[in-house]
Amino acid sequence: MGKTNEEPCVHHWIIGTPKGPTSKGVCTKCHETRVFDNRKPEHYDETTRARVSAAAKIFWAKHREERDEILSRETSDLTTRIR
Repeated sequence: MGKTNEEPCVHHWIIGTPKGPTSKGVCTKCHETRVFDNRKPEHYDETTRARVSAAAKIFWAKHREERDEILSRETSDLTTRIR
């Protein structure tokens, strides 16, 4: 699902907790879903990992409930559509 007008959405992804090789993400603006690869890029080094990890901890400490609610709602919507 995307925006209905001609302008593309500038996505703001909420990505689920990594469990296996991929994680589901949901855009908080247009509710589009996407699967993200959990593998590290080749250029990813320990300094980058430490920076990303610190930033993610701060972000998710502030937004954990919002992420969980969005992912729960989207999963429920997908389950309903499949039935």
